[in-house]
Amino acid sequence: EEARRFLSLQSALLVLNASDSQVWTSKCDVWRLEEFEPGEMDTSATECVAGLGCYIDVLPRAGSVFASLSHAESWARKLTKLLSQFPMRGCRVDLVIRQAFAGASEGQGITAYITVCGETPESTATALASALDIFAANAACTTP
Repeated sequence: EEARRFLSLQSALLVLNASDSQVWTSKCDVWRLEEFEPGEMDTSATECVAGLGCYIDVLPRAGSVFASLSHAESWARKLTKLLSQFPMRGCRVDLVIRQAFAGASEGQGITAYITVCGETPESTATALASALDIFAANAACTTP
C-alpha cells in the first residue's frame, strides 16, 4: 500500500529487491512528521516546515539475515561511508541493527530510517524521493 501511495518508495523497493541487489526488504512505511528539530536536520526553522519519515527493513540476500551483530555493523558502516558522499541538507538516515528472523534463519537485520524536511510538502516529497534513490542505489550494491 505504501509503495502505491508514494511512487519514490516503490522505485527504491524495486532497486533494493532486484535480482542483482545485495539485499532484500521485508517491511516499509512512510508517514508525515508532526514534530522534529530543524537542528537535527542541519536546517533553519524556515527551511524545515514540513517533514516526512520512511523506514525500510533491509536484510542481506545471501543468508537471509546478518549472521552476527558484527556482520550487520560492518555492513552498516560501509553503507554509512558511501552515503556520506552525498551530503543532503534537510535529510538524515539512521540505521538501527535489530534481531531478525527470515524463515528458519535467525540473526540481525537493519532498519533504515530516512527522514527529510523542507519548506513545503511538495519540496519535502521531492527531498524524500532523492534520499530514497541515493539510499537504494548504495544499499543495493553494498556487499554484506
